[in-house]
Amino acid sequence: HGFSLCRTRPEVIWPGEANVLVSVVIMKKGLWKGLIFVNDCTVELINSALEGDMEEPPPKELIASKSKVFLGAKPDSLGFVLDPTEAFLLLENLDNVKGVRPYFSCNDLNELVELIPRRFIIDFSNYTLEQAELMPDLLSIVEHKVRPERMLLKREAYRKRWWQFTEPQLSLLRAIRKRSRALAVGRVSKYFSFRYIDPHCVYSDKVVVYDRESWGDFAILNSAMHNQWSLKYGTTHGAGTPNYKPTDCGSTFPFPLVNEELDGIGQQLHAKRERVLHKFGEGLTATYNRFHDPLNTAEDIA
Repeated sequence: HGFSLCRTRPEVIWPGEANVLVSVVIMKKGLWKGLIFVNDCTVELINSALEGDMEEPPPKELIASKSKVFLGAKPDSLGFVLDPTEAFLLLENLDNVKGVRPYFSCNDLNELVELIPRRFIIDFSNYTLEQAELMPDLLSIVEHKVRPERMLLKREAYRKRWWQFTEPQLSLLRAIRKRSRALAVGRVSKYFSFRYIDPHCVYSDKVVVYDRESWGDFAILNSAMHNQWSLKYGTTHGAGTPNYKPTDCGSTFPFPLVNEELDGIGQQLHAKRERVLHKFGEGLTATYNRFHDPLNTAEDIA
């Protein structure tokens, strides 16, 4: 439109009360012949991302990668969620066992040393209404706490299957429940730290799950290479917390072949990290805070 970019400061924390990032742009109408700056550094040009680099097309989704990464389930109602006391009482009736599962969020993955559930959830994802009726204790809870608000939703499919999550992510369930373990990361996290999970639990839509389980996969997903890829092609949330998007970070990532050497590295990394988590009684975010602290010279971290 006849303007030239002279200077940019991308992703600056807004100084006001709003918890957001903004980008500062200075433009001149017509051709600018002076120096061009990005974050006070001179550059040759400014691309559409407001960075001092050549324009490059976004990476394409890869069939082999796309089929292995999923967003967690979206219940869309706290009416499904149970605290441990409620869950244990319901599980005293063996008819309810198949309909109650441990429930984990992004915060759980990042804060817990061990994935011992702080909440449970009623999960009828694989059940018809007739099958759910065989667990009347659970269905009664859902009918009273979920159904009324579900009937207010615009999408007819959500109203028709009110006893299920709005987005149960059945493709995820079918994939990972054939395995003994899978890999997951908190979607909006300070650090993208992948960990092993139990595939028979329910993970919220704030969790990204990989249908992968080898030690080599653990090494790759926790590598600096994958981390930088995810930071580059992911987005940010609020005041700049990285947001891991399955489509942009996972489906596009060209996974290398796993070999014995990678398996060995992954196994060593996992064992070392687990020792540190248990020694200090801290979750992943707290542990990586210390790992990235230049003043922390503890042998376990450095």
